[in-house]
Amino acid sequence: MAEAGAGTAMLPSLAFPACRNRRVLIERLVNPIVHLDLYEVRSAGKELPPGAEAFTAFLKQYIATWAGRAGLLL
Repeated sequence: MAEAGAGTAMLPSLAFPACRNRRVLIERLVNPIVHLDLYEVRSAGKELPPGAEAFTAFLKQYIATWAGRAGLLL
């Protein structure tokens, strides 16, 4: 809808690559400042594949470090 000029979209930054070859304008939301909640989602009742638990721990630590530097931690 945004590309067609029929509206706008509010997307996380992970959508930027999909927007590169589109005729859209991307602007950071600064007023109001938007805080994004992140959630870990996994299949209920199944064990994670090898390495997934370590990757999850790494990712949580990386996000916490990034959010701390950006002043996003509450």
